[in-house]
Amino acid sequence: MNHKRMHNVQVGVIGCGYWGPKLIRNFYELPGSNLAMVCDLRPERLEHIQNLYGVPVTQSIPAVAGIGGRGCGYCHAGVDPL
Repeated sequence: MNHKRMHNVQVGVIGCGYWGPKLIRNFYELPGSNLAMVCDLRPERLEHIQNLYGVPVTQSIPAVAGIGGRGCGYCHAGVDPL
């Protein structure tokens, strides 16, 4: 395997329902991944995630898109039914 210099991938996760926290944990722990921002509409979920991982949080999807650039990825964790 040819190992080239690894660049960190900026990751934004949208949604902190069922799957979101699992994805957030995995991206947080994954080498080469920088969990740049987490988005959800529920302030209590954002507060919980921020307390666990110390990552920036927002209720604004456009703010997550603002982390874009080279080496950026987004993960949508799905929509919980209301």
